Order: sequence, then C-alpha cells, then structure tokens
Amino acid sequence: MSFSRCIACFFLLVGPTAVQAKLPLLTPAVNGGTFLPDNFATQPGATAFAFDELANGSFAIHQTENLNDGIYGNSNSWIGEQTPTFAGISLAQSITLTGFAFGRDNLGFLLDRVTAGVVEVTSEVSPNAGTADNLWTAIGFVDGTAYASPSFRHFFTLDTPVINVTGIRFSGLIGGIGSGMAIDEIEVYGTPSNIPEPMTTAVLAGMAALGLATWRRRK
Repeated sequence: MSFSRCIACFFLLVGPTAVQAKLPLLTPAVNGGTFLPDNFATQPGATAFAFDELANGSFAIHQTENLNDGIYGNSNSWIGEQTPTFAGISLAQSITLTGFAFGRDNLGFLLDRVTAGVVEVTSEVSPNAGTADNLWTAIGFVDGTAYASPSFRHFFTLDTPVINVTGIRFSGLIGGIGSGMAIDEIEVYGTPSNIPEPMTTAVLAGMAALGLATWRRRK
C-alpha cells in the first residue's frame, strides 16, 4: 500500500485533525457556484473511474459515469460500495493543474454524505481504477464538513500548480448504503501541458541535428 493510501486509511480511522500534520487541508476559494469554462473533466476523451459503486436497488443510480456527466444533483452523483474507496477522472491530455471542484448535491436538496478524503494526482498515461497506488501523489486532503454549505460545490485553486497531470482522484472515501460519501461532480481546471508528441520530438531533434551539421560546414 502506498504512502498516500496509508494516509487515506488513517484519515478514515482518526479524522482530519491527525492527518493535517501529514497533508495540508485544502480550503475552497468558493462554496457553491457552477461550472467554469474549459472544464477538462468533461472534455471529449476524459473518463470517470472508481474503485466501485453502489449496486443495491434504488441506490444503483449512483454510477461512476455521474462523476463527470456535467449535471448537478443527487440523481447524477456517485457513491462507492466499500471502505476505503476512491473515485476520479482520467484526462484526455496532460495539463498543469491549477484548480478543481467537487460537491455532494449542488442543487441543495440533499445535505448528507459530505465528502472527505485525500486528493491525489498522477502523470501516468490513461490512469484508471487499476493504476497502482504508488503512481499517485497526494497533494492535500479535503473535508467537506469543514466548509460553508457542506453539501454544495467547493472550488479550489492551487497556490502551486501541479504540472503534467493526467488524472485526479479522491481517495480514502467511506462507502456503503448507510453512510457512503457521495460526489456529485468532479471538475478539473488548468492549462494544457506543453509536452511534444513523440513524432514532434523526433522532428525537432532531426531539425536540430541538420542545423548543427549546416553550421559546422559553414565553419
């Protein structure tokens, strides 16, 4: 088990106060609000993933794809089955992460199941539920119970943007029908990373070699 998942499990057992010594408590810049332009979580190719999801009767509406379906509300939220569990978004491209958002029910109808857990990022290609724990890096933890309007959307900006992010997940969440945490929508914001594609890199290298050869002939 990775360090970040150990912290996540510790979080479940003793609560955010003890974990705060290990990871920073992230404070939202906005409570409430709505989607911003250029939400990478809903761009073509971005996919939601989770460790598991509820599959019991009427609770089965809380599916993984609801994490980034672009619709607020309890009927479009996700709840995990087991504890600990996790949920996240695999991005269609690498970005410099500058902010993110999540909520429980941004419409304000349901105020239960407030989310608290560790926020992790990765630079692995096409991350998913099977991406190894040691390939995720914890950047802080969130505690919805500590924020104004706990069930509503919380938008966070990062003081230090994180480069080369291909995925984000909330880890160490409580699952289950009785008290499982619900995530209404995960939003991801930033700027595309300027990483050349392999073919582009090869072309640039070739051009550099040609330029060097031409310079040497002139000398």
